[in-house]
Amino acid sequence: MNLNSGNYACVHGVHPTAVCSEPAPRTTKVLLIGATGFIGSRILQALMARDDILVSILARRSTGMVSEGYQAIHFGDVRDEESVFRAVGGADVVINASSYVGSEEHVAREVNLEGTESILRACEEAHVRRLIQISTTAVYGSGPHRALLTSEAQYRPESAASRTRASADRAVLAAGGIVVRPNLIYGIGDRWFIPGAVGMFRALATNIEQGRAMHSMIDVADLGKLAASLAAAAFPVAGAFHAVDPTPVSLSVLLETISRQICPLALSGSSSLEQAHRALVPAGFRPHQINLVGMDHHYDAQELWNIAGLQPSGFRLTPQTIAWYKAQNVA
Repeated sequence: MNLNSGNYACVHGVHPTAVCSEPAPRTTKVLLIGATGFIGSRILQALMARDDILVSILARRSTGMVSEGYQAIHFGDVRDEESVFRAVGGADVVINASSYVGSEEHVAREVNLEGTESILRACEEAHVRRLIQISTTAVYGSGPHRALLTSEAQYRPESAASRTRASADRAVLAAGGIVVRPNLIYGIGDRWFIPGAVGMFRALATNIEQGRAMHSMIDVADLGKLAASLAAAAFPVAGAFHAVDPTPVSLSVLLETISRQICPLALSGSSSLEQAHRALVPAGFRPHQINLVGMDHHYDAQELWNIAGLQPSGFRLTPQTIAWYKAQNVA
């Protein structure tokens, strides 16, 4: 199976440099799976903003959905192969933004791995030319990771969700698809990263290791634009890519930004990573969560931005994002 075997106006490698002698097709038919989630909803917004893409969606629920502007709305689930095959038919590109991040092994396997395998079979039958899988750097484990390239990265998943997503990544890559791996994602709809950091550091009441740890982050709106640009690319693209802002952010800058723009954290002094573990594990935080903020986790990502033809916006909280966090009682 080769997901990059469709007909193109011209053929480039992963680093496009040649000049097309013919224009690319005007409209790309894209099926988005998982359109109502945190990431999927922003990918949907980015797809709908483009006039070179015609969007269909496969979603489990209709909350907030309107039919205007969609080619089709399919209601179903990645665990129901019949609904997957029905939705994939006729698509040029499929984006899979569905995932299960909980701890139940059987659900993780059904959604993350078996669901992806169903999508791959449907793509093969429908002769889809591109599958874009939204994954995560969590498949690499706790780290630390420093300017990590996808070519250097190794799978070291530490949870049922990460293990099944790592297996799904392998299947997509073996089929010639695209795997997109964000790290820490913030923005409107975030109920884990910024709220989790607020809860953790209010419980700890200090910084960790003077806030030196460097982290790759991305606004969910930028992640949506990257995915939409990959979907519309007129040249073949395949492989794994990090979807983060190329400039990492220190833990100190993150915490200062939260304190100044969202809610005061009232931190005093600094704890070692070991001290943070001793204080936070009894408070209900997992060692992986503590390591994720207390150690370096930054990734080389410039290649994806070059392919997408987009400029990174840097770490910033827009007024709308700040208002959203405050409305969720993060403060």
